[in-house]
Amino acid sequence: MIELFKSLATKEIKFMTGAIITFIIMELTRVMAIFMVLCLIFGIVNGTIADNAIRFYWLGLAVLLLIQVGSTTLGDLISHETGYSLVQRLRESITMRLQQFSLAFYTKEQLSEVSSIVHKDVDTMEMVVAHLWTRMLASIVVSSILGSCLFYVHWQLGLAMAVGIAIALWVLISGTNKRQQLHAMKLRDNVMMLSYFLDFIKGMSVLKSYKKMICYKDALLLLLVSLATVAHGLPTVQPGY
Repeated sequence: MIELFKSLATKEIKFMTGAIITFIIMELTRVMAIFMVLCLIFGIVNGTIADNAIRFYWLGLAVLLLIQVGSTTLGDLISHETGYSLVQRLRESITMRLQQFSLAFYTKEQLSEVSSIVHKDVDTMEMVVAHLWTRMLASIVVSSILGSCLFYVHWQLGLAMAVGIAIALWVLISGTNKRQQLHAMKLRDNVMMLSYFLDFIKGMSVLKSYKKMICYKDALLLLLVSLATVAHGLPTVQPGY
């Protein structure tokens, strides 16, 4: 799926770039609004701002608010357009490749897997690429700009911010890797549980062949306990029949 995305994403890169730029403008206007509010508060407290100058601060805040709302709306629209285009191209490419096989090739299990890929996995990729990546890259760019400004003004604050960004990136990467490991472990456990359940279903006819009902119930109970312990990774309990 990743290789397929790499081959299809040439058109969507332009949309992603536009979304990232609009989100950068949104973040910068938010920082500028906070800076103007702090300057206004300190100026009023210290008495260095005249009463006539306060209206210009309010006018500047209103302009920044309009820019922020417009950039947020435009960025969301571009992100949605990127996601729709990406989903359409991925599904078209998957469908064209699936048409190369004959109908006798597909079984119920394969059709279920294909349906899961076409709908669930493609929608998940659309959410991550079109919405998460654009905002995350915009935040990284804005953080780099603010860090450079802090290094120019006060290098200790810039160093503290750089350390914080490094820690945040480490947490993000380690969390992503841990999530992938847990997801793979969950899939493996589901496959093992399904295999144990199928073995249990196949053994029902053997258990029912016993004439004594008490022996059948005891064997069935022990088999259920064994199935539960194997599913949890504990030592198995052998049935006593």
